[in-house]
Amino acid sequence: IRDRYQRMGDPARSLEMTRRALALFEQILPENHPNFAVLEVNITTASRNLGDLGEARRAILRALEVDRVALPEGHPGIADDLHGLGSVELRLGRLDAARAAFTEGLGIMDAAFGEGNFRSTLHRASLGNVALVAGRPEDALEHLDAVLETLAVSDDPRAPRHSVGYLRQRALALRQLGRTDAARSSIERGLDLANETSQIAELPNLRLLEALLALDLGEFDRAQQLFDQATEQAGCTQESPCS
Repeated sequence: IRDRYQRMGDPARSLEMTRRALALFEQILPENHPNFAVLEVNITTASRNLGDLGEARRAILRALEVDRVALPEGHPGIADDLHGLGSVELRLGRLDAARAAFTEGLGIMDAAFGEGNFRSTLHRASLGNVALVAGRPEDALEHLDAVLETLAVSDDPRAPRHSVGYLRQRALALRQLGRTDAARSSIERGLDLANETSQIAELPNLRLLEALLALDLGEFDRAQQLFDQATEQAGCTQESPCS
């Protein structure tokens, strides 16, 4: 039932069902059973979607505590928890804590699957995101270029879809560095991949970033055209605006 509410976009009901399941598990399962970590991760997701980052952080820390006991050292499940923790810390603006969580998770994934593996790309790209937020575009670009190189040769079918968002992040880093032509090239690659993989939701984000690049260059008419394309693709209107 919880999964159904999650798919329906109803985090409040999803959270309610998860807490009910947690109460039942506490009656029948031993302390630190791995199922508790799964439920705490679900609580993290629902709480984050509801904007309750404090509860999201408490839940993911509980999940990590359980998994550090229940799972062998270096298990990828611990890395997954660390990525969840890093994501919450980043949204809270706790950059050092986010960086530490992503770095530890990356080390676990590299040790488990070898450097440059598909599962490590999520952690490395997140380190790039931390660098972007911290105003360190050179560091962000180093991480994102490594991620995109890995995905370009990966046989995982999810690789092209994942590349779209990372190309957008790469363009952001290049824009911060003043490398406009390279940023535009990254956006064009992202648009091509977004269309190929039917990621319609990414199209307005990429167009909006392209509009910002046009503004940087003083191309005001082009910026307006791109902005209009972005809002149209996103389904935004003056009567029904969107973020």
